Amino acid sequence: MDFDFNYDTAAAVPVIMGQDNPDTMVVLQAVEYVDERGKVQYRKELRKTVLIAPATEDTPPPAIQRRRKGKGPGFPTYYKVDSSWPITDLGELEATLQHLLKTAHPRTTNAYKCVIRGAITQASASIFRRIFKKSDPRRAIVDVPRRWIMFDVDCGPPFPEGWEQNPKHWARYLIRECLPPELHDAGCIVRWSSSMLGGARDISKAHVWCLSDRPVSSQEMQDWTYGFACDRSLFQPGHVHYTAEARYWGIRLRENADPDGPPLALPGLVKDPLPRLLRLNGPRVKVPTDIEPFREKKAKMAQIKERASSATSMSVQERAAEIVDYGPGGDATGKPTLHHQLLSLAGAYVNEVYPDGSFEELQQLVAHVTKHPLRDDIEFALRMNEGLRGQFRYCYRQQSWSESQLAERAAEAEEKHRARVAAVPKPLGDFRTLLRRAFGTEK
Repeated sequence: MDFDFNYDTAAAVPVIMGQDNPDTMVVLQAVEYVDERGKVQYRKELRKTVLIAPATEDTPPPAIQRRRKGKGPGFPTYYKVDSSWPITDLGELEATLQHLLKTAHPRTTNAYKCVIRGAITQASASIFRRIFKKSDPRRAIVDVPRRWIMFDVDCGPPFPEGWEQNPKHWARYLIRECLPPELHDAGCIVRWSSSMLGGARDISKAHVWCLSDRPVSSQEMQDWTYGFACDRSLFQPGHVHYTAEARYWGIRLRENADPDGPPLALPGLVKDPLPRLLRLNGPRVKVPTDIEPFREKKAKMAQIKERASSATSMSVQERAAEIVDYGPGGDATGKPTLHHQLLSLAGAYVNEVYPDGSFEELQQLVAHVTKHPLRDDIEFALRMNEGLRGQFRYCYRQQSWSESQLAERAAEAEEKHRARVAAVPKPLGDFRTLLRRAFGTEK
């Protein structure tokens, strides 16, 4: 998604004192408000509720259901300034995030807090909406170049079983695979997503916080990160950076009144199964000064994707040549992800050698083209996992299909898609109903 940069900056519009400092982190708090129509806008929690439901025959543990952020329908629309934090080094960044994460104390309001990149204008009211478009007369937030940055990675590489035993290795692996090369060895604070509960993960998710060597505007961040596996919509003056810990609901064992009876398994709040914040030491991120506008990057990336779109249009040697120089995370030209390049390589390999060839030979080819000093044995094993084997088998079967069989397969896929769409459940309703359904007390 592309964003038209239509924001004012603190250099042109007066803002609350101190918030135009590049090292300042502005914290907002959701509030209740009676609007001009007399309607009460209730504040809602800015955190997720994660239900770890009991395992069933169809759903092996942990069966996770997640509610959208917020305690009621929609998102909070009215805010006030809660505080401003000076962030001058990685230790202060870690301490601030640790403070904003905690919600266990009964008097804390962290569940209603969030962070933004921008600053609040002096002309805005004490209670305001999160509006930052330059053309909107209700605008209360303007852009400020910051030295602190948060990256939201929602589609990271798969993690194997037992990754939580060595989280720093896999955090650095995620950074090298998904983010610009300037971050690969930089100091970062990694916060795992609430859905990362341990065990093998098909997709890894995390918030990566870091400090840069110079103030960087929202426009520069959108340009710099184009083509990388992070959410660029975060780089807007008023976009919410979520900081509060999630609530985890699961099965707790309680003593039975009958001493001879089994423990009672009842739903309730459970402990977070992972430490959420992880510190990776290193220098500040050296953000390039000659960042190419994302629209120019987009044109280059379109040409690259066009060349990589069809596995049958390139030989194995041509496909391997596209991959052999891949470093972790690709590069700033916006290459397709290494995972998809390897799947395309499998297709090109089968297309050339069919009906001969073997998966072991394909593995040797993948090991050769992905050889890199920053990849260890664990990542090599991950690259040649069941996903690659499945692609090999699929391409091999596809070579043997006739045109009628291909048409039949396409019809079956369309029918399955329609069935999945029809099977989408209705909204789960309020939190109590969600709990009842998750733990089997309501059908």
